[in-house]
Amino acid sequence: MASRDACYFVVEERRLPVGTVILCGLDSNNRCIELKRVVVSRPGQGLGRRALELVLEMVFTELAAHRLWLDIYMDNERARRTYRALGFVEEGTMRECIWQGGRFRSLVLMAMLEGEFRGK
Repeated sequence: MASRDACYFVVEERRLPVGTVILCGLDSNNRCIELKRVVVSRPGQGLGRRALELVLEMVFTELAAHRLWLDIYMDNERARRTYRALGFVEEGTMRECIWQGGRFRSLVLMAMLEGEFRGK
């Protein structure tokens, strides 16, 4: 966790840890940062969305990113809805690229550009 290329955040609610966020690619010359992981202890209660709103502000304001991107399992519809509602755009699908649980799973690539964030 000592990498300069990544940030690790603890999501708190009432000063208690309720999740984590990991960003990678902070040293990218292309100003593209990857949202590697968002985990909350109680999905469906808005914790992840609130954390993502703070992450977006930090990524595009403090870290001066041009693009924030992520990949997500195609069947994770709850998260996909949240990302779309925040302004992420689905850019494509990596079909059957992950072998997990005895089957191949597909990933959807999503991203938000700086101009899209500022235009919200």
